[in-house]
Amino acid sequence: MTEQRRVTPADASAKKWWERPLGIVALGVVVAVVGGLIVWLISRHYDKPTLSTAIEQPRTQPIPPSVPIAKTPLARPSVSTASPTKPQQDNSVHIGDRTTVSQSSTGDCSPNMIGGTNTVNCGPPAPPPLHYTWSTKDVKSQKPEYKFAKAIVVQTNIVTQPVSIAVRADGEIEDLTVCCGVFMMESIGNDTNDKRKWFVSFEAPAFRPDKSLLVTVFSEKPLSILAVMPIQGP
Repeated sequence: MTEQRRVTPADASAKKWWERPLGIVALGVVVAVVGGLIVWLISRHYDKPTLSTAIEQPRTQPIPPSVPIAKTPLARPSVSTASPTKPQQDNSVHIGDRTTVSQSSTGDCSPNMIGGTNTVNCGPPAPPPLHYTWSTKDVKSQKPEYKFAKAIVVQTNIVTQPVSIAVRADGEIEDLTVCCGVFMMESIGNDTNDKRKWFVSFEAPAFRPDKSLLVTVFSEKPLSILAVMPIQGP
């Protein structure tokens, strides 16, 4: 005779642990972990570096922070500071094929026409005008026949040759001498109508700015020198 067990409501409501909510969550976590592990094992095979990748990307060991790192400065390219060569100035006159040259006058500084433009051709600069400076001093007369004598020191601003000098006083001059040296073709005289005006001339030596000329005038009465000047022209 079969035994029949009576099922109570409490027995009917009892469930297994995986059927309960907490068991379901735990089972899902286990499945997720196992599935992730399987995927990682499969993908690991494809993540292994190839030989070329290993050669191109060598492993480097990190440098500890305590080890100082020496930095090598980069060499700067040298820059040449040589100044550019200045082109040589061309001072020559270039005349074109159809350019006409007409000269309207002659001389060292004559205006010319070159290509329709006025130009001036000049020689060396002209010397400054001849000018004498002089000073006087009363001296003892070396000629007994004349009681008074006056020395005149004459200087020139440029070299002159031949030399011609005129002396003018406020009284009559009886005689005149030139000192010192040997003078070629020396000529001394006075104005026949006025003895207050005398002159002296010679061909050599040249009268130079670095050397003075001593002219002495003699008279019977005291006088003053008014002018000492060069005689120019014929």
